[in-house]
Amino acid sequence: MKIIWSDEALLDYHQNIDYLLKDWSEQVALDFMEDVETVVGLIKKNPELYPLTDHRDIRRV
Repeated sequence: MKIIWSDEALLDYHQNIDYLLKDWSEQVALDFMEDVETVVGLIKKNPELYPLTDHRDIRRV
């Protein structure tokens, strides 16, 4: 399965990393990125793991 990130989602992801690096620590930012990678991996293995939203083919994590 291919994961498609919207432009808004990618922007939000990078803004979160920037915030963590600025106000927290590099390790916290790395932990966040690893957590996101884990969830993306779970979605690839089992796309129905998370509930659907009101938007077509979009699931909430």
